[in-house]
Amino acid sequence: MAKKKNYLIGKAEVLTKLTPPPKMKMDKVSLYTWEEVVSRLQHQFINVSNELKMLDDDLCPKDYSVTKLTLHPSFISKGHFPKALFRQMGVHSIGSKATEVTPDKWTKKGEPKTSPSTSIYIAGKREQLASFAEQISSMTLATPGADDCTGQPKLDTFS
Repeated sequence: MAKKKNYLIGKAEVLTKLTPPPKMKMDKVSLYTWEEVVSRLQHQFINVSNELKMLDDDLCPKDYSVTKLTLHPSFISKGHFPKALFRQMGVHSIGSKATEVTPDKWTKKGEPKTSPSTSIYIAGKREQLASFAEQISSMTLATPGADDCTGQPKLDTFS
């Protein structure tokens, strides 16, 4: 019968401690000016809000509706999830799916081309989306959630 060998591991106590991940410096690149963000998103939120107002109340139980927000392809990492924007809007994420979009601008060199991205389905009351459409013009970069808008999300009605 073979003799079982027990190996000694030098400095094994290091294996029992939690080791934090290496620090990464993530420079946030703003693709759009704040004025571009406000004008484009306000238009999109107003359109979506108007479409949601036209829906029959039977389709929106307790005034809740589902809309789709598509992230810019340059901002689809977990570190760019727009949770502060969702909190400001008064909505919550209920799921997502992969999609492809062609952005107007991007962080890579050359002309933007169709790239993989993520569409996040958000649920909230119709009146909350309507009030956010009005609030967006008075937002500044210091407003909670404004940071999440500089990647230029795109809002659509759920289809």
